[in-house]
Amino acid sequence: MGAHCFKGSRSSSRAVTANTAQNDEEDVPYSPRVHPLPSNMGKMTVSDIRHTCAIDTHVRNTLKGVNNLHEIPTREPPLCMMRLHDVAEVENGWLAVVCALVECVAIDEPVGTAVIMLVIDDCSLPNKTAITRIVKLLGVCSKPASKLNAQAGKWRNACTMFGCVADKLAGPNAESLLSQDVIDFLLSCLEPRVNLEVTLHALVAIEKLAKTQSNKRVFEKLSIANQLMRFEQLLTRLDNNFLQQQVGFCAQWLLDNIFVKPGRQFTYEAVLKRQQQQQQSNESEDEAASRAAPPAMLNDDDVSEYLKISADGLTARCDAYSFESVRSTVHVDSGSWYYEVTIITSGIMQVGWASKNSRFNNHEGFGIGDDEFSCAYDGCRQFIWHNAITTRHSHPPWKPGDVVGFLIDIEHEELVFSLNGQTLPPEKQIFTFIKSGFFAAASFMSFQQCIFNFGATPFQYPPSHRAFKPLNEAAAGIAWHEQCILPRHVKQSKMLDELNNIDKDACFICFS
Repeated sequence: MGAHCFKGSRSSSRAVTANTAQNDEEDVPYSPRVHPLPSNMGKMTVSDIRHTCAIDTHVRNTLKGVNNLHEIPTREPPLCMMRLHDVAEVENGWLAVVCALVECVAIDEPVGTAVIMLVIDDCSLPNKTAITRIVKLLGVCSKPASKLNAQAGKWRNACTMFGCVADKLAGPNAESLLSQDVIDFLLSCLEPRVNLEVTLHALVAIEKLAKTQSNKRVFEKLSIANQLMRFEQLLTRLDNNFLQQQVGFCAQWLLDNIFVKPGRQFTYEAVLKRQQQQQQSNESEDEAASRAAPPAMLNDDDVSEYLKISADGLTARCDAYSFESVRSTVHVDSGSWYYEVTIITSGIMQVGWASKNSRFNNHEGFGIGDDEFSCAYDGCRQFIWHNAITTRHSHPPWKPGDVVGFLIDIEHEELVFSLNGQTLPPEKQIFTFIKSGFFAAASFMSFQQCIFNFGATPFQYPPSHRAFKPLNEAAAGIAWHEQCILPRHVKQSKMLDELNNIDKDACFICFS
């Protein structure tokens, strides 16, 4: 369950003071149970609001609340988060909350950027004046790499904030967000030698800003595609720099989907070409037989709306505020099967097994492990999730580069999770509700990414205690041409072409 389960449940904290189980820690100097909001808050300065209303403390406690989400007995947000929303109802309050989020969230906090998005997304929309003021308050402008790196956390958070606000705004307000100072700042974040954490979130902010066509044209005139192609090259490096992998992935996704550069080959075209070469290569009979079935992958037609999937269908990333989910293209009904996931980011993801009946509700924070038809491993908060109920596991928190193994033994009704080869006791509860039709599946909180291996490459930690098959071997019958993820504009164009080719006298139900 993601922190986005709070979506839609916002109400005044003055009306929910009975929820003491979710209250801030006792050392909070400003208690929402005792003190109402200042009556003159509309006339207070930003700094006075930040101090009087203990905004910084509420930000820190909101971070704790998201990390301890499993302990919250209701779906109401923690009071600390609701207080931030109430304070943000006035312009200076919104500015105080945003400044605190940008300046207080540490760069090494696994859910930090996700919390920034979560809080800002549920606050009132800023007007043009507030947008202009926040740029000045934070000192946003072109900066050399040395200054960006000296306060990398602040500037990473500022990029996150701009991306979130851009997601909320449309039309003239979105255009006003892209002032010359903001443009100069974001471009300076893309310069060499800048902390890649800052660069990564600058790329995400540019993606969000470019949803407005006039903003997109601004970046196109600045030849942003040339910068992106430089970052795309980071994907070709074979070292374990996971920030580089994230930056390279985001740059490649932008080039494929938003800032298309004439003459550049789309990534999906390279994937299809590689698959064709594999089919046509001089293989032995055994090798040819092993390639008769195409590899399993993540299903672009069975995914919530904002998840990014690589062209080969094996890498997934979420840069939205919602809790995005996906299932694999294949399912299994019997036998013993296995796949692995390499962790690229250490934040909240729930990865495991799900059926077709599992419900994805990204805006309400429901994903894999949050219903009776799915079970998931959460290495950030160290839980097994099933039916929205958590069980603490004994593994340490996962970190970039860790490999999580997922074994299902349908005959013995067991799921076995492992971390770098260290297995947990089997999980059995899902088999009370479902006996077949199991898909590999995962849910992602904001700014999370991982890579799936269904058996196309050797497993790093294959199970040794029982026989199994890689999930790839369940992919027989899927056409090779389906084995890539098309850019959204290419997919839409193909759909329109198919519609235009339908006989006007065809049946409107089956098109025959």
